[in-house]
Amino acid sequence: MSTTSILSFAEFEQLPDEPGKTELLDGELIVSPPAIRDHARIARRCETHLWRHWSRDEVWMESGFKIGDQFLLPDVSVIYPDQPFDGKYWAGAPAIVVEVRSPSNTAAALQRKVEVYLLNTIRPATEVWVVEDRRKSVTVYRLSGEEITLVRRSAPFTCSYGNVTIDPSTFFVR
Repeated sequence: MSTTSILSFAEFEQLPDEPGKTELLDGELIVSPPAIRDHARIARRCETHLWRHWSRDEVWMESGFKIGDQFLLPDVSVIYPDQPFDGKYWAGAPAIVVEVRSPSNTAAALQRKVEVYLLNTIRPATEVWVVEDRRKSVTVYRLSGEEITLVRRSAPFTCSYGNVTIDPSTFFVR
């Protein structure tokens, strides 16, 4: 039987740098292996597509966001023009979050991340996209009143932030 240690954000910041992606979610350390080529390629294609609508100063790959006591590192994000920055990390959720689903992502952790991004009190994300290469689709999560709604898209859709058309087919490796 194993036990999970709960870390504070201060303890998290003291951890040594290691390869891969390290996040803090509900006090639990989440370590993912380095991205495989197709994962990285999809993230880069998402980033490139988003540059058509937002500037390179607004679109970020694997940039850290401190949301309360959580620390999340989305694959790609679009920040708000006035996104607070504390000198190390962005504060609050970005306007758009893109998570490229990996085999190491559990459904529970992905769902919890969606909640953190959309329900945080500093400033919520407008949308969270979970990109799934296997299905060649994007699940778009939005907050509607107090409920998180989702729509799976493989065809172009209108993003609620900036009212721009996003074509998910450009994300995937052919």
